[in-house]
Amino acid sequence: MAEEPDGVAHGHRQAERRGRQSDLPPVLSWVPKIGIGAWSFVGFVAATAIVFAALGAVSEIVLPMTFAAVLAVIFKPLVGVLKRHKLKPSAGAGLIVLGLATLTIGVMVATSRACSSRRIRSARRSTRQSPTRSTRPRSTRPPWMRPGRRSRTQLR
Repeated sequence: MAEEPDGVAHGHRQAERRGRQSDLPPVLSWVPKIGIGAWSFVGFVAATAIVFAALGAVSEIVLPMTFAAVLAVIFKPLVGVLKRHKLKPSAGAGLIVLGLATLTIGVMVATSRACSSRRIRSARRSTRQSPTRSTRPRSTRPPWMRPGRRSRTQLR
């Protein structure tokens, strides 16, 4: 018997598979479609989990690099201006980084001064209380939760 070409044998196998599927009762014809859909969903969930795990693993690198790229795009025109004034691009970038560091330190100092002056004013207010009032801080608890008081059920 002569060997059949692969295409003929392959076509014969496909016909066998089609014949098997048609052997299923019409009520169960939807089962293979649901099986394919379910396994496709499982594959999609697994691929999504792998992608998120990979992003979580490299997040320590990705976030600073993204921040640096955004800063580079924002300050590129300023580097161009400094370049036109005969300053090397690397020196211009260094000058911009130095300016950003100075700005950050200035904002931190201004914020700490504002917070400390607010604390000082608050302390002065608490020492200027009238002599009839207690200098002990008032409780923020509702009356039924304060120590030495009756419970809420006992108040009824």
